[in-house]
Amino acid sequence: YKGERLFVWDSDLLDEDIKHTPGRICMKRGDDRVVAAADQGILLKTVQYANSKEKSAATILDRGDYFNVR
Repeated sequence: YKGERLFVWDSDLLDEDIKHTPGRICMKRGDDRVVAAADQGILLKTVQYANSKEKSAATILDRGDYFNVR
């Protein structure tokens, strides 16, 4: 994410249709962020950059940004 490796520690797969570009952070849900994945969304709750502490997704992730998945 933004050129750095990001670890996802807590997430949920949403049971609703999310039609958006896969990999895009498309919604805010409180301190969580929704990333589009095919026709569903992944709710990211807790994430961490390498050599950093775990944080809420809202602390690190901005709506509209993209993940570069390798």
